[in-house]
Amino acid sequence: MLADVNARIQLLTKRIGDTAARAALNETKRDEWKALQRLNTQKKTVLELTFKLQMPKDMACAEFVQAQTQGIQEDNDRERVLEDQVLDLSAQVKQSEMNLNALLQESARRTEDAQLLDRVNKHEHLIEMARWYEQMTGFVQSISGIHVLPSDGDTMHVRIRNFTLSLTVDVMNGTLQGAALAPDTVDIADLVEIAVEENDVALLLREARHRIASHEKLEADVATLQQQGVMCERTSADRVQLTVRNTLYHVDTSSEYGHDSEWLHVRWMKPSDPRLLNAINKEEQCATLPTLVDRLLQLHA
Repeated sequence: MLADVNARIQLLTKRIGDTAARAALNETKRDEWKALQRLNTQKKTVLELTFKLQMPKDMACAEFVQAQTQGIQEDNDRERVLEDQVLDLSAQVKQSEMNLNALLQESARRTEDAQLLDRVNKHEHLIEMARWYEQMTGFVQSISGIHVLPSDGDTMHVRIRNFTLSLTVDVMNGTLQGAALAPDTVDIADLVEIAVEENDVALLLREARHRIASHEKLEADVATLQQQGVMCERTSADRVQLTVRNTLYHVDTSSEYGHDSEWLHVRWMKPSDPRLLNAINKEEQCATLPTLVDRLLQLHA
C-alpha cells in the first residue's frame, strides 16, 4: 500500500515537472511568436513606406508578393512600350537630321550657283560699263570745251575749260559716288548732290559747264570794266563792288550770271537813294555788269 502511494507521488511529481516544462516552452514559443509579429509589422511598414502603398492587414505575404510581382511585370511591359516609342522617335530624329543635311547641302549648292551667277552678272555689267564709258567719252567730247582725260582707277577726269572735274564712279554698280572740281573757285556742291542722287553724269557735266561759263563771263566782265576805268572788283564769290559817278554799289551775283533770266540785284548804294535803288532792281532788270553800269550812267545823267 505504501509502495503504491510512493509510486503515485513520483508520477504526480513527474507530471508536475513536465507541466512546468511545457509551460516554460509555451512561454518561450509565445515570446518567439510576438517577436515574429513585431518583425512582420516592421517589414510591412517598410514596404508601405518604400512602395507607397497600403498593405491590408489580412493580406498574406504570398498574396502581397504575387501582387508586387504582377505590378513589376506590368511596369516591365510599359517600359518595353516606352523603349519602342523611343526607338521610333530616334529613327524619326535620324531621318530629320538626314533631311536637314540634304537641305543644307542643297542650300549651299544653290548659294554657290547664286554666287556664280552673280559673278557672271557682274562680269556682264563690267562689259556694259565699258560700253557706257565709251559712249560717255564720245558724248562729252562732242560738247564744246569738254575733254575726257585718262581715268585713274574708279575716277574719271574731265577737262572743262580751265577746270578739271573728277568723278568717282562705282564701276561694279555703275553709280556715280561723288565729284570734285579743281580749282575750287566755282561751287558745284549742289550739282554734285543732285547728280549723285539721280545717278546722272551727263547732267553734272552739262550744268558744271554752264556754271563755269558763267564764272568766266563774270571774271571777263569785271576785267572789261576795270579796263574802261570803272572801279570794279569781286569782294566774294557772289558779290561785286563797283563805283559809278561817285556812288558805291554792292551788287549780288549768282552762279547763273549772264543768263537772260537771272538779273543782278543791287543790295545797297552809298550815298543812299531808295528811289534809284528800287528802279534798278525792279525796272532795269540787268543781267550783266556792263549793262548795269550803262543803266546807272543813264540814270545819273
